[in-house]
Amino acid sequence: MRFVNAVMALALLAPVPPSGAQEESVDGLIARLRQDPTDSKAIDEAISRLGKSSDPRAIPILRQVLQAATEKSYRQKLAFTLVLLGDKDDTAYDELARYAREAITSSAPLWVLYDSEGTAIPGRNPEFEAWCQANRLPLQDCMRQVSYYPMDVKFLAVAKDRRAIPLLRQALYVANHATVGMAIRGLAWLNDTEAIATIEDICGRLPPRLAAGLMSALAEFDDPRVEPLIRRFMPNQKWRQEVETARRQRQEKARQK
Repeated sequence: MRFVNAVMALALLAPVPPSGAQEESVDGLIARLRQDPTDSKAIDEAISRLGKSSDPRAIPILRQVLQAATEKSYRQKLAFTLVLLGDKDDTAYDELARYAREAITSSAPLWVLYDSEGTAIPGRNPEFEAWCQANRLPLQDCMRQVSYYPMDVKFLAVAKDRRAIPLLRQALYVANHATVGMAIRGLAWLNDTEAIATIEDICGRLPPRLAAGLMSALAEFDDPRVEPLIRRFMPNQKWRQEVETARRQRQEKARQK
């Protein structure tokens, strides 16, 4: 997964208006939100347009909408947008951190078991099914909730707020390796090079295939210390070359800015 910059991230959060549709003015959009801050269509439009706007009204109106929103998906997207806009109030960041913390501290086991090489074993993990039953969650709802945990961490990671470093470091130790991967990317985007040694230790304890799967995330670090780790944990030459090539291309683009 390649790095998603702030503008691209916002584009992923809200639907694109139908082709040929007449775009509502920002004044009209803000007036509609003030009248009904729970209007889902207006919220989607606000996230898409105000999230890329320098309009001084953007942060106050999005704060108002966040306060009124009740659905997690909207609260998460609104909080993410406010953090990207540079909102100095802690409310939006705390909202992102809350969902990420729930994902990181969950006791849910993986629903798939892996052998010593890191290859998935057919069938579901009976401990996961027992966890779902203990939490009174239907199996499909339970799987949906747990499968979204990496996305909860991704919202926090892509926001690139240095307050997230302690939480992202904590996420390195969870059982869900997709969540670990998002945490590694977040720490790389924040240039937390002190975490590299911890990541090396964690990868050394994982089954080889799972450790190899984290190397594309580790490659997001712009630090030469990750190069020998990529060679160590990703012995497959073809995969390693793809990761190393993508890393060099990112570095080249960064130098050209």
